[in-house]
Amino acid sequence: MPFDNFRAIKTEDDLMEFFRANFPDAIPLIGEESLRKQYFANPKGPLMSVKVRSCPQFAWLSFDRSSTCDTNDGTHARGAQCRPYHYTSAGLIIGDAAHSMVPFYGQGLNAGFEDVRLLNRLLDEHGVSSHVDRSGSAGAEDGRVLPEDPALAAALSAYTEHRHPDAEAIVDLAMENYVEMRSAVVSLNYLIRRRAERLLSKLFPSLVVPLYTMVSFTTIRYSEARQRNRAQGRWLLGSAVFTAAATLAGIAWTAARYRSVIERVLQRR
Repeated sequence: MPFDNFRAIKTEDDLMEFFRANFPDAIPLIGEESLRKQYFANPKGPLMSVKVRSCPQFAWLSFDRSSTCDTNDGTHARGAQCRPYHYTSAGLIIGDAAHSMVPFYGQGLNAGFEDVRLLNRLLDEHGVSSHVDRSGSAGAEDGRVLPEDPALAAALSAYTEHRHPDAEAIVDLAMENYVEMRSAVVSLNYLIRRRAERLLSKLFPSLVVPLYTMVSFTTIRYSEARQRNRAQGRWLLGSAVFTAAATLAGIAWTAARYRSVIERVLQRR
């Protein structure tokens, strides 16, 4: 909802008038008294998301919060950007710190678990041991500078390179799903594509997989799921165009082939 609508609600009467006009069925479920208390007691703020971009060295420590996601209806979904996720072997950010997202795909927690799974695999692949003592200094008198671990640095670098396409993909997919739930579900083109996709996924389950299924019920990478969905969309569109063209061509051929017969039938009528 646009923030101007929130700012227009200044009194309890404004609140109840707004809910009666827009969400009348929610009032008995929440309770009028509870609604009045909860609305003014809880803060309203923009939904935040974090995406990645190439930054100069050390820039991973700062976030650019000037960017906003375009929701096309005046609502605010601000985005911070940071990349890489690591700095040498000294530190790494994962989970919401690296790729917080709007909640419209329900993948925030799952994406964090995937971070951990990938990180554990890369640590094993690069031979990083959890038993190595990294508490010493690198000669600094204050003891605050940790020695760089080449294996750990390589593992963290590999994590950034491998994970960032997927993190960026799920952040975008979450916002796109908001747009889909908001307005696309009443679009005829959307409904036709979804029905065709479901039918084809039943007929050819290994070839056509709905995006939501790939994201929520498989271990397919988020970036791969997005690419496959786009490819499926192009394939479905091409198939629809071909089918329509073939149908029209068939009608035209039939009309030309049996023109005389059709004319005689029409003349009799």
